Amino acid sequence: GIYNNANLKTFEIVSTGNATFAGSITASSSSSAQLQVSGWSDSNGANNANGSIYLGNTAAYRGVIDYDAASSGSLIISNTWNNDAGNIIFKTKTAGTDVVPLTLSGSGNATFSGNVIPSANPGGQLGIGSKQWSELNLSSSAGIIWGNGDASIVEGTTQNYSLSFNTYDGTSNSRALYLQGNNNATFTGLVSGIAPTSDLN
Repeated sequence: GIYNNANLKTFEIVSTGNATFAGSITASSSSSAQLQVSGWSDSNGANNANGSIYLGNTAAYRGVIDYDAASSGSLIISNTWNNDAGNIIFKTKTAGTDVVPLTLSGSGNATFSGNVIPSANPGGQLGIGSKQWSELNLSSSAGIIWGNGDASIVEGTTQNYSLSFNTYDGTSNSRALYLQGNNNATFTGLVSGIAPTSDLN
């Protein structure tokens, strides 16, 4: 082992070939990577192009940053704790306060604390033709709003359990159709192009 001037062991290489540092490791370079690991990945095993970093020393509950170059070219971030609370948390900070914009739970759910915003307008789709969402669960008084407020569907603007269908009439966004909780429907303008099979009252 190597000892410092206080006679404390700071570095040791054991018979297995493993090295142990007692303090922090600082690496710096202005022309290449400061830290590079290669030779193994948990997902694919031994390969010179693979790499893994373990955070923690217990296989049953630790963090793993794994690069599987040999089979898929995937970067894999894992929490090995086999528990619904084994979360992966993405944290930032603003105005001196911790912010958790995204939490990936051990059960497989993703929780966002803020907005999910596309990179451009119009942006990507929510689902695609072959992979569709099964439900859209909205809170009371929530709305679906099209670009620039040209049209919207809003729940509960006048009374609970109602829907207001609003469109832009060239001047402002106004209600074209109002569906009440008692199943009554009120049209603001004319209803045209209908060939009724019975009387409309």
